[in-house]
Amino acid sequence: TMDSSQKSNTRVEMGLIIAVLASVVIPVVLTLATVRVPPSELPADNPTPFGYTVSLLLFLVPIVGISRWHLSQGVGYDQKAFLWTAGIMAGIGTVLDIGFAYLFFVFPNQAATLGLRIPAWDFTTMSWVGDYIPVEEFGFYILGAIFMVAAYLWAEQNWLSDFTRDDYHEAAERHPKLIELSGTATVIWAVVFAAGLVYGLTVGGRIPGYFIFIMTAASAPALLLIRGVKPFVNWHAMAFAFFGLLLLSIIWEASLAIPYGWWGYRPDEMMGLYIHGWSNLPVEAVFVWLLGVWDAVLIYEFLRVFLRMKVEPKHRFLGAPAGTGG
Repeated sequence: TMDSSQKSNTRVEMGLIIAVLASVVIPVVLTLATVRVPPSELPADNPTPFGYTVSLLLFLVPIVGISRWHLSQGVGYDQKAFLWTAGIMAGIGTVLDIGFAYLFFVFPNQAATLGLRIPAWDFTTMSWVGDYIPVEEFGFYILGAIFMVAAYLWAEQNWLSDFTRDDYHEAAERHPKLIELSGTATVIWAVVFAAGLVYGLTVGGRIPGYFIFIMTAASAPALLLIRGVKPFVNWHAMAFAFFGLLLLSIIWEASLAIPYGWWGYRPDEMMGLYIHGWSNLPVEAVFVWLLGVWDAVLIYEFLRVFLRMKVEPKHRFLGAPAGTGG
């Protein structure tokens, strides 16, 4: 039989599972409540009023729950590294939107947003296109970035803490080379890049601009950091964060955003490989889901070690010279 402490721990764990489910189920229910007609009955004047706006709760609710849990438990994770990572990831998304949204994306269903839009850059005319990007897009990138790091932190420090190294200070004193191009990752990247480019040119009949953008800008952090940072990554927690994002993305983008026109993709810039069961979602979108988590976790772990190292900044990036001490 279980003693009182075991029963208490069991209640806590069960409560935690319920809280995790609720943090996903509640915003999903609220988002689905904005749907007025099924996709089979489109078009309609306003099939999902404020659907995109409300859907941001899919990220916001888990973020609030995780933050409150950390505060109540007094978990001392590296807040500076967390904030910097969220800022970097949100910045990448903001640059993508302002500089490339007009080239890659469309936002046909204005009624699914608050109606507030900002200009986007058009590379064809080399000019600004007014009132193009809904403000919800920036909420998506900011909250999405915070969600990825927060989910990783929560799993790493609680459910999967047995797989986390606890010698960050000691490891930092050894001055690892944090930035170093990985040969294996580069070969894999080159194969995927070549395959996507060939597919786009031969089958799709076009240069896959969005795929090229993802494989350059979005892949750079993973290529440069994986070799030096991988000893510090809690891979089990990273898998948890990835599958959490995958769940939300399937519910959100594949089931709602694409069918109801919250946003879409310009076919001329896509590779031409689509997932038909998800309303012809381009496979590039799935690449973004995967690379987003990789980038967020690797950048976070890089900063967590970087900020602890007691050498000149240039040595933090490339390693300290032989014979130097901490």
